[in-house]
Amino acid sequence: RVGIYGMDVYDLYEAADSVVSYAQPRDAGVAARIRDSYACFAPYNRSAEEYGRAAAVRSDTCRDEAEAALAEISRLPRPADPEQAEYHFGALRSAASVVAAEEYFRVSYAGTESSWNARDRRMEQTVEAVAAHTEALSSTPGKTISWSHNTHTGNAAATSMASQGELNLGQLMRQRHGLGALLVGFLSYSGTVRAATEWGGQGQVFTMRLALPGSHSELFHQTGISAFSLLLRGNAGVTSALQSAMLQRAIGVVYLPQTEAQSHYIQARLPEQFDAVIFFDQSSAVTAL
Repeated sequence: RVGIYGMDVYDLYEAADSVVSYAQPRDAGVAARIRDSYACFAPYNRSAEEYGRAAAVRSDTCRDEAEAALAEISRLPRPADPEQAEYHFGALRSAASVVAAEEYFRVSYAGTESSWNARDRRMEQTVEAVAAHTEALSSTPGKTISWSHNTHTGNAAATSMASQGELNLGQLMRQRHGLGALLVGFLSYSGTVRAATEWGGQGQVFTMRLALPGSHSELFHQTGISAFSLLLRGNAGVTSALQSAMLQRAIGVVYLPQTEAQSHYIQARLPEQFDAVIFFDQSSAVTAL
């Protein structure tokens, strides 16, 4: 059986609502205390960004309240029934997501430390929690497939991200699990992509510019092969040929074609960044479910 779980930190208010909804029919006292804790976020119009801006200039944040709500929901026993255990796990992770979101938006606007690093460390915690949860359900070691952008998936230590003091999920998984973590990247030369022009903006389909000369994608385009997978781990010949740092395109939530070179490229040593890559010469934008 397969479960699908989220690991990002953006839905602070929706996550808080789900924690209360889970607790209410199971323990009214716990639910009331959680509701009281989350009331700290009420003045900010259900906007995590508005909370972050306020928290950056105030000494009284909602950090303690978010952690108190997580402690409260953690007191509820884990059900023996597997389906009910899923709902319990979801409530726990939602409460943890509120804690993560509070930290992320507070740090983002305070500028005192890396909000990127805070976010990816929280992703690591969620992946580990999912693995432990599935192991508890099946009594066998949990196996997870984490779907994230290349800049989260690949080992940041092998990219120019490291020079900016940034780590990521792939790096943390490699440090924790060694070769037990398989890092796979996706690259393309041309095609379409779904993104927005700004954070929080409406998604739309863009036609990507052709990958820049000197990039991995442009090199792979030169093979004339429309799509292929390339195993890097244990492939000495390929690893040697691709050892030098090259440009790599990274389009995420936002696409800014007018400043693509500055906004969407990093330097990366591919064999150290990924264990394998999958290349599509022409890709197609994802279709929303």
